[in-house]
This record gives sequence, C-alpha cells and structure tokens, in this order.
Amino acid sequence: MIHTTVSCSRSHSIVGAMICCLAGIVTLGSCGNLLSRLAPENSPETIPAISGASTGASTGAVRVTLAGLNKSERTVMPYEQASIALYVLTAEKVGETPKLIEAVEPGLLELTELSTGDWVLTVEARDSSSRVLYSGSKIASVTAGAFVPVTIVMKASKSPGGTGQFTIVYSFPDPVITAQYASIVLTGYPDTGSNYPDAFTAVPGVDYGSLTVSSTEAGLAAGTYLLQLNVLVNDVLYQLDEQIVQIYNNLVSTTPNKYPIVCNTSSLQNSLTVYYVIENGTGTGERPSSPTNFDSALTSLNFNSLVSPSTPGTIVLMSDLTLSPASPGYELVKNVAIRSLDPNNIQIITSTTPEQLFLIGDENGPGSLALSDVIIQPDGVTFAQSGLITVQNGTLSLGPGSLLTGNTGTLGGAVYSQGPGSMVILEGGSIENCIAPKGGAMYAENGTIILKAGYINGCKASQHGAAIYVCSTAYLAADADALSIIGVDNVTQGAGRMSIESLGSISLEPSAVSALINTCAPPPSNEIFQQGLVFAAPDVGMSVFEPEKVLNALEAAQYMSVYLTLGSMMSATPTHVPNPVTVNHVLHINGPGATLQGWEFDAYGSQIETPLDSALTEGPLFTVHTGGSLAMNGLTLVGSGETYTSDHPIILVNDGWVSLSDTTLTNHTNTGNGGGIQQLGGSVELTGSLSLDRCSASRGGGIYVTGGNTIIRDYVSFAYCKATTEGGALWVGDGTVDIETAGTMEGFIFEADATKRYGGVIYQQGGTISCLAAIKPLNGFTNVDGAGVYITGGSFTMNGGTITGSQTTDGQGGAVFVAGTGAGSTGTFTINFGSIGSTALGYESEWNKAVNGAGIYVGSYGTAQLYGGSIFKNVASGSGGGVFIADSGTAIINGTIIGDSDSTDSGNSSGENGGGVYVQATNSDSYGTLSMTNGLIGFNTATGSGGGVYLEGGTCTLNGGEIKGNTATENGGGVWMNAGASKPARIDFRQSAPGLCITDNHAENGYGGGVWNETPTIDPFLRSGAAITTGDLNTFISGNMAVTTGISNDYNTAP
Repeated sequence: MIHTTVSCSRSHSIVGAMICCLAGIVTLGSCGNLLSRLAPENSPETIPAISGASTGASTGAVRVTLAGLNKSERTVMPYEQASIALYVLTAEKVGETPKLIEAVEPGLLELTELSTGDWVLTVEARDSSSRVLYSGSKIASVTAGAFVPVTIVMKASKSPGGTGQFTIVYSFPDPVITAQYASIVLTGYPDTGSNYPDAFTAVPGVDYGSLTVSSTEAGLAAGTYLLQLNVLVNDVLYQLDEQIVQIYNNLVSTTPNKYPIVCNTSSLQNSLTVYYVIENGTGTGERPSSPTNFDSALTSLNFNSLVSPSTPGTIVLMSDLTLSPASPGYELVKNVAIRSLDPNNIQIITSTTPEQLFLIGDENGPGSLALSDVIIQPDGVTFAQSGLITVQNGTLSLGPGSLLTGNTGTLGGAVYSQGPGSMVILEGGSIENCIAPKGGAMYAENGTIILKAGYINGCKASQHGAAIYVCSTAYLAADADALSIIGVDNVTQGAGRMSIESLGSISLEPSAVSALINTCAPPPSNEIFQQGLVFAAPDVGMSVFEPEKVLNALEAAQYMSVYLTLGSMMSATPTHVPNPVTVNHVLHINGPGATLQGWEFDAYGSQIETPLDSALTEGPLFTVHTGGSLAMNGLTLVGSGETYTSDHPIILVNDGWVSLSDTTLTNHTNTGNGGGIQQLGGSVELTGSLSLDRCSASRGGGIYVTGGNTIIRDYVSFAYCKATTEGGALWVGDGTVDIETAGTMEGFIFEADATKRYGGVIYQQGGTISCLAAIKPLNGFTNVDGAGVYITGGSFTMNGGTITGSQTTDGQGGAVFVAGTGAGSTGTFTINFGSIGSTALGYESEWNKAVNGAGIYVGSYGTAQLYGGSIFKNVASGSGGGVFIADSGTAIINGTIIGDSDSTDSGNSSGENGGGVYVQATNSDSYGTLSMTNGLIGFNTATGSGGGVYLEGGTCTLNGGEIKGNTATENGGGVWMNAGASKPARIDFRQSAPGLCITDNHAENGYGGGVWNETPTIDPFLRSGAAITTGDLNTFISGNMAVTTGISNDYNTAP
C-alpha cells in the first residue's frame, strides 16, 4: 500500500475547490538558493494564475488545496498518523523574506501580498508533538493582481532517528492456497542491498490461515524498509505485493486501520507477469534488478499470454516517470494492475492532446485497470474526450492509496464510464479537486459505478453532479460495508453532489447508505440550493417509463440528501410510491406535471400492483423528521381516493423543513388529523399555485398544526377540504401560521348527526395565526359554531382578505367565533384590514349568517380587537348582526366600520336586537364589555331594539367614533340600554372624545331615536372627567328621530 504520484502537465486550468482564508503571516530569515535545495523527485511545476482576483496592484496571492490526506494511508506506518493537529505553509523566494502561516484546517491556507515571480510553497502536516507526518512542495508563479490556485500532493514524511516497531498480518482465507514454501525478505529502501533477516519474526495463525510478521523486540532504526513475501503454490512461485514500511521513533507501524492484508488466488502475482518500471528503463522488467520503462511494460502486458482475468499483469512504479501517451491514450486490452513502491516518487505525464490518459477495453474485448498507491495529478493536459480514464469495455478499480486529482475533463473530471459493459469500482481510492461540466469526479453514460470505500471531495461541476453524474443506462450502487465517500466540499453550479438523469438509476440499500452519510445534512443557507447528495431526473429521454428508478431515489431520502427531477412522462400515469417515504435529510423533487401516489394494500397487507386508489394504510406518503428537508415543485400527490380511508395524512411533518410550490395534494381521507398535512413541529412553506384539494380528516381537512411555523403564500387554495369535527381547511393547536394568499380557503364540516361542531374553515385552539385570504365555507351548516373561523385560544389577526358565505342555521358566529377557556386562557381576534362580509349584496349565499353574531361572536374570555377593515352585510336570525359580545367577552372598536357609511343595503341586520352590536349581561359577574375609540357603527337594522348597539347590561365606553344612521323597529334607533339591569348598562362619555356623535338614527315604531334607556329613573350616562352638561350631551347626541311623540327623539335620561 505504497503510493507514487503521477502528474500530467496542463497549461490552463482552475484546480480544486479553493475556499481559503488568511490565518496570519510571519516573516522568517533568508534561506539561500531554494530551487537547488529541492530534491530532484520533488521538482514542482509552475501553475498559472486566476486572473481578475482582488489583490494588490503590484502583488499577488496564492490559495493552496491539499490532496492525498483524505484517502487510505499510503504505506505501512503508525496508525496514529491520522491525527493531524496543525498545517504549516511556508513561501520562499530568492531575495525575499520568507512568509509562513499556520492553520488547524487544510482549507485555511492562503497567502497574500506576494511579489511577482516564482515562490516555493511547502506545506507540512504535523501532529500535536510537532512531528511532521506529511509534507509537499510546489512552485507557484505569482502574477500581480491575481490569486494563484495551487494543489499540493501531500506525501508521508520520513522521520529518522531512534528506533521503532512494526507488525503486519497476512490473511489466507482461500483454501486453494496451500503454500509449499514461503520466504520473507526485509531490506532497506531504496538501498535494497541492506538485508535484515534477523530483525523480524513470522508467526502462523490457527490452521495457517494467517501469518503475523513483526519486528523483534530490539526494533529497527527509524527509516524506510521494503518487505517482500514469496510463496510457492503448486510448483509456481508467486510474490505478494511488496510493502513499504515506515519506521518512526517509539511508534508501532501497521497497516491502515490495522486491517490484515488479505491474500487469495486473485492477489497472488505470477513473477512472469510483474514488470518493474523506472524512468527510461531498458531492462526486461523482471524484479527491481532489471526495470523497464512504462510504455514497454504496458505493451508487454497487452501481449503476454499469461495475463488473464485470474492472473492480471502488474506494473510496479519504482521512480519518477515522464509519460507521453499518444492518441487516444494508453489502451488496455488486458487485465492490468498499477501500483508504486515509494510514496515520495512523483510521475509527470505529458502529452499534446490525448482523448484520455487510459482507455480500457474496446469493441473486441474487455480490459481492466486496478490502481493502488498511485497518484495521478495532471498539469498541462486537457483531455478532449473525457477525464483521466475512459472505461469503454471492462473494469476500473481505484484501490487503496490511489488518487486522481487536479484534472479538468469534458465528460467527468477523472473517470468516464462509456460502454454498457463498463464498471468502475471505488474501493479505497480517492478523487479530489477535479472539474467537468457534468460529473466533477465521474461521468457514467453506461455501465455500473460501485462505491465501496474511499473518498470524493473538492470536485466541481458547472452543470450537474459535482461528484458523480449518471445518465443513459448507467447504474450507481453502494456497497453495504462502504465507509464515508462523498465529501461536503464538492460544489456544483447546477444540482447535486451526485446527479442521476435520463435513464440512469441508483440503488442504495439501507445497510449501504452509510457510505454517503457525511453529506446528509441540509446545505448551508448561503450554499447553492441544490448542493445535496443526489440529483436525479430519471425519466428524461425515456421511451418507456421505469418507475423503479423514481422509487430508488425516493427511498434513498431516508439516508441521504436527494434531489429528484421528474419529467413529463410521469404525468400520464401516476407513480405508486411504497409509503411512507421517510425524509431524514434532504429530498427536493422538481416534477412539473408528475404524479406520485401511495400504494393500496389488500386485506393481507400486500401491495396491490395496479391500484386505482391508495389507502396509505402503512403510513403517510412522506414523513419528515428532525433534520429533514422536503421541497416539492410542480407535483401532484394523490392519497386514498374517494373509496378508501387511512389514519395517516399525505405528508407528516414531525420536525424539519417542508416547502411545497405549485403542487397539489388531492383526494385523501384521513380518519385521524390532517388530511393533506399534519404538522407537529418544524417549518412548512406553501407557495405558488398550490392546492389542497378534496382532503378530509377528523380535524383539519387540509392542514393540522400543533407546533412549528407555517407559511402560506402566493395563490395557495383549499378546495373541497372537509373535517368531521373541527377545521374544515385548517386546524391550529399551537405554533405560528402566516397566511397571505390570493387563493380561496374553502372548508366544510360534515355533519353526520346533530352534534355541535366547530370551525367550518379554520379552527384555532392556540398559537398565532396571521391571515390574508378569502375564507369561505363550501356550503352552509346546521349546527356549527364559527362557520368561517372558530377561535378558542391563541390569537388570530386578519390583515386583509375576506370572510364570506359563512352560514350556520343553529350555531353562533357566522364568520368568526372567538372565545377562551378561562381567565388564564383567552382567545383573541384582531382585524386590521379586510372585510367580514360580501359586496355581492344580491347573492344571499355570500352573506354571513348565524343565530347570534353573524359577523363576529365574542364568547366568554374572548376578545375582538377591531382596528380596521369592515364588518357588513351580516345577518343574524337572533341578535348581533355585526358583533355579539357574550358574557365575559370584550370588543374594542378603534377604526373598524360595522355596517356602512351611507346605506342600510350594506349594513348588518338582526331578527331580534342589536343590528350592529349586541352586548350581553347575564348578571353582575358575567357581562360583555364594549369600548369604542374610533370607527363607525352605521346603517345597521334591528327588527327589535338597538339598531346600532343593544346594551343588555354592562359598560360601554365611548371615546370617539360614530353611531350613525342605524334603524330599530322598536326602541333605540342608535343605542338601546337597560340602566336598571343587575349589571346596569351605562354609557361612559368622554368630553374630550374626538368626533364622538350619535346622530341620524331612527326608532321607527318606538322611543329614543338616538339613545333609549329602558329605566329612565336612572341616569344612563357616566360623565368622565369634567362635568358634562345636558348641553354637552346635545352636542354628542343630535339629529335622531323617533316616531312616537312626547318622548325625546335624541335620548331620554333621569329627571
């Protein structure tokens, strides 16, 4: 598991995901001739600058991206080497003062204000004891006014001095292997002439199924060693992969994660198929003693008859290489494995304009390439056809220690899976900092990509699939034992860290999806919207729709972030989804015209394959949990239909975030709460032309809310939504609901019997509602309180819109019923703008109607705050056509018009008393309260008494406003009051009240055109402040008329 860096020079590119910030600058002393101090194998290449960066006019800057740190360890070394505590970047230039920064994260490496010219950049990764674990160097050519992007490949550092230990376990699980002979050789490296036969022990395991090779107690001097294991099987000598062993002072070196090295028939290498390669080698390639060159080794392998699927040919890279593949790149028609020995080797690959570096297989047959411990970093090559490697027919395996980094490709930044027989397996390798329009790391047009282990990070796509793009007939799967693979720093300007489009498909079993767990969190708010793990458009370009591709993506949302685009083919036939789809992370679906529907289950719990309706008996269609994010645009979600019922909503929001736009939730019956959406917490946003259509439930036919935040915007409508007990469209028990829609909120209560029911459209038990909408029940009711809105707790604020057509024959509160459950639990209704009433004066079905309080019924412990808007054309068969204030209820009028300003045609009316307002008082402890500071009670009519206001008892405080143009058939055209009630009705006049007047009211067949006091021996007026004389009252109350003669037309009072 040793690594070699392979580099390809490229003249113009932007490499890697460079998000850096300045950690600090420290000046150091002079360093002499820097270029001559670099080892030849580490000679860095010049990198071009990014033009247009914001730096000084005469200076430039560098941003450094590190490669090679996030993959498997590249050699046998101390397991503790993973604990990097500090990154140190130094910049040196001849004749300049060196600069240095330190950072605890590899992304925080940036230096500014560098003079133009070549700077040598060196990065060291250190542990908490300041020991250098990895290092890398490169030359950057700094340009004035520009940032230079630099990718530095980090290599394991040697640590001379002292002694250390090592232990390696070889495992032989294959019973076919019966070793006739085994030999172990430990030599120095690169000086293989130094042999250490007595420095180790080899202890076989039980039944010789394993072999543990360890250093002796004395240990080895710190440095680098080469361990070779040879076995003789069936008279054929095989050599296993050599292992570079790094010895560190006072540490024990072992394999990555301390896993054994597995040896089976496929890992045994026939010595005649192993070629050792160095720069300009001229030997036969047999053993390190006679190395050949890369081109010769590859040619020999392609024509070696011993190379077969069971015996692949192997190329062992021993030194720096400079390779120049001719078009179309290196062609592999046999099974080839490439690995390297020394992690400090760098291979430079140059070429003019190849289509790719490696082309695996052709139309005549498959080939294969297995990379391990090889770093390929192109500089100066732009691959015209694909990325670094094209798999046309065969297999590419990226094994432990392999790294493809820093490439810009056309079809996939690093890998292009082209042919139907191709396969790409990521099993321990890494792809970092690669760029392409689609598939920053991999582009799969056909074949299969299997994710087993490894890492993909820092890749970019200008369109879709920052990490992986899958289309046509390609297939993506994750191994059940895979580790974290897709990193969070893959960025796309389009959609998805992985993108599944056209006929592409994805299969990620529950046990396998932990492979992708490090991108499950929703993206930050400042990140591009679709920076999720998977973006899928499974039916684009399909000739026959394959619904299982949609189901695979939906099921993955339980374990990872998914972005799904559904094409037009899904609009013809619904896709039946095995419910519930559980959203623990991100699921964003864009599907103009597409329809998703739950499954129907038979009596035995089995799914019916071709359902007409779906019962959702197993759960909601979608369930969103804490941390989940569900966004939909342009979909239709179909529930149980007209025939079946369920005890689940279409969408259940336990927590998390839900955003629905231009989507329809339709045709569902939930015997529980929330026909369309049941929200227990989190946030729900409904926008665009969205509809909840024909959804029904016990409570909240459309939406049921008991917590969180709900936003309803744009043109959201509730159509034919129905409840059997409360809240035909919306039920709110707690949380915050903000409604501002041009759509109609249409609800209905199904009255199966004479039981009292509540809230024809909206039922509120708690929380806060802000509403601007057109609220209208589907039709009238018999025994429903609050045919439009019922409030028994919390606060409801009407900021616009209308409430019309709210009619209940035997109930209270046509448009609004507001009350509380006790002194500590009150309900509040506030109107700032909008209207309770219909301008369609000739259409009785549009009027609000009730027994009492056709506009608003204020019950016990309820409060109505009337700060604006209007309440008109409401009809009560009993009392309080506009507002009825019951015992312990309170109404505050400060700007609202109750009735009309000039015509009784638009005024409120009552069949009994109080055409505008009725204030009830049962006894001295239970009475309503009315306060008026501003506003108008005008042109209302009462068949009985009190055309404007009827005060059964209690106190009415008039600070201002008008009571004007009201008519009573009997007494008190403006106001009727009973000052002799158990709680005397009194009008508290304020002399300083601006514009207060009671004028132009009429008592047609009775007394008191302005004010009638039923108990004339008691003065009905409370005169607050300075003394109010009769003359003052004449100012306030004038111009009223009563038909009966001998009684004051304006008012009567105590003598």
